[in-house]
Amino acid sequence: MSVYRRGHTWCYKFTFDGSTIRASSKSRSKRVCIDAERARQGQLERGYNGIASNERPQLFQVTADGWIKTKSAHWSPRTVTIEQLNLKHLKPIFGGMPLCDITSDALAGYQLAQLKEEASPKTINLEIGTLRGILRKHRLWGNLQPDVRMLRQVMTLA
Repeated sequence: MSVYRRGHTWCYKFTFDGSTIRASSKSRSKRVCIDAERARQGQLERGYNGIASNERPQLFQVTADGWIKTKSAHWSPRTVTIEQLNLKHLKPIFGGMPLCDITSDALAGYQLAQLKEEASPKTINLEIGTLRGILRKHRLWGNLQPDVRMLRQVMTLA
């Protein structure tokens, strides 16, 4: 653990798990540099030991809006339209729920409710795919994945 000055800017250097970490605090204050070094080292230690940060539970609706904004830059306009339509069906059911409260049972219930409303299995699978994308971004899909089954799509020849 050391702080040093390079020109007018303070920098820090420390070793973590055999690697040397060097970074600039981008500040002229030595105190800011010391605080930045401690914060970075704490961040690395929490990540290495798998300690999750204490984030407030995020509501599905807020998370979904942010997800579609970030993804729409990489998608074609048609894909954005499809995902927005999927969210239009998902938000009334899951919109007010925190992401961490979405369970495989809730997804199965959603699938059954959509089938009763005569939605096609393909449409329901697309909606679950949208939900999966949001949950994957927040590292929550892995726990649900083994218990979620996509609906079988029957193809007919005309």
